[in-house]
Amino acid sequence: MENKQIYTLVIDKELSPLVVPKTDDELTELKHQLTYEGLQPIIITWNKMIVDGIDTYRICHDTGIPFRYTEHEFFSRNEVISDICIREIKNPNITASRRKYCIGKLGLAQHALG
Repeated sequence: MENKQIYTLVIDKELSPLVVPKTDDELTELKHQLTYEGLQPIIITWNKMIVDGIDTYRICHDTGIPFRYTEHEFFSRNEVISDICIREIKNPNITASRRKYCIGKLGLAQHALG
């Protein structure tokens, strides 16, 4: 885990659409928690690409809040895609169509992994 500061990480164009976007209310609550309640975010990355915590990253950068990140050791991009899709499928707020999309992406990634 790195020290707490403002890092420049990568929001990957292929990975970020896999994550269900937060609602405006959820973003407002997250910003409040980060700004006023001292939430200590830890963003998960792979090769400096954000795997989990894109909204936290954006809020921290916009408001100048230092954060930590941890590099996970994934074997490949398909393993990262699988990890994201599995987390998203478990999200209780995911829509049926979004769940099907993630299941499809997960299947493709798993197939590529062999």
